[in-house]
Parts: sequence; C-alpha cells; structure tokens
Amino acid sequence: MDIGIVDTGLGTISSMQNMIKRAGFKSEIFADPGKVPNYTHLILPGVGHYSEGSSRLSEQGWVSPIRKHVDIGRNLLGVCLGMQLLGAGSEEGPGDGLKIFDFTVEKMKPAAGVRVPHMGWNTVNSVESDSDFEGKRFYFVHSYSVPPEHDYVIGITSHGSEFGSVVKRGKVTGAQFHPEKSHKFGMQFLSDFLSE
Repeated sequence: MDIGIVDTGLGTISSMQNMIKRAGFKSEIFADPGKVPNYTHLILPGVGHYSEGSSRLSEQGWVSPIRKHVDIGRNLLGVCLGMQLLGAGSEEGPGDGLKIFDFTVEKMKPAAGVRVPHMGWNTVNSVESDSDFEGKRFYFVHSYSVPPEHDYVIGITSHGSEFGSVVKRGKVTGAQFHPEKSHKFGMQFLSDFLSE
C-alpha cells in the first residue's frame, strides 16, 4: 500500500500525516500531480474558499490524474474542502469540482441557537446499515455543506438542519469533518479507509 497526501497548499497536511502515522500507516506528502499513479490511496485535504481550491486543482494540474486514479479503481478520500471539491460546484463561488459526485455545495443557514460557521464537535448518523458512525463524535469547521438527499450520502449530521457529512461511492469517500482532529474516532475512520 502506498498512501499519498495531496498538497495543493490548502490543507492541514502535517496533522493529517501525523494522524495516519498514529493509525499505524506510512504516508507521503506530495505536490507533483505526475506522482499520482505512485499511490494506491490518495487523500485530498483542504481548508479555505471553494473557488481557491478549484483554481489550484485546475491550475496545478490535479484534475486529470485524480480522475484517472478513480477511474482505475483506486482509493480516494476528500476531507473538508477536499470533500466539497469531489462534487460539481459550490454556492460559495465559481469553479468546477472534480465531478466525481454530482452534488452542488450549499451555504448553511443559521437557525435559532445555531451559528454558522459550524465549528466544533458533532455526531454523524449512519444512513446505511453497513456504516457504523453511531455514538461517534467528529470535529467540524465549515460554512457550506452537501445536501443530504443524495443516495451516496452515508452519514448525516444535524446543525440547524441536516447535511451530508460523509459520502461514498465505490472506493471514493468524502468526509466534511476533520478526521485528523477527531482523536480516536478520526483515527479509526482513517484506518478503515486505508485498510480498504
């Protein structure tokens, strides 16, 4: 197994690598899209504005290699902004995602007693019987989210209203939360992905 952490300049790269190490795996941080074929498992972290993330994927040459990685059946995990970039676009601003999923990311709406951005610990509720998130808490920091109604949403979280916090299709997974900041449950989530 070869694990690569994509470095676009927008992400919690070192903390992700540290959590992967704690889970018992070795990984490499890399910034050259030409190295994508070297890895069986890719992790696309990201924080910040959607349009900036979209621009970096396009301008740095990541789109085609990552899509080919998926097309040949290899594993991909998008985290936070990285998850949002797995979709088609976002209300946050212009720019295309990787279009691996067909969702458009939406602005979260404040509600009584609920603030946006959604920042802090929250639970994930399983949608499918083979997805076991019940009783587990993860760390979130975001103002935009994936609508919950898609059939590839396997985890739902409530913050004023429900949103898709985990998506999965084949060997592609997206997590809106930060597993690298989510202690033992985040480490288990990464371990499960890396063991596929």
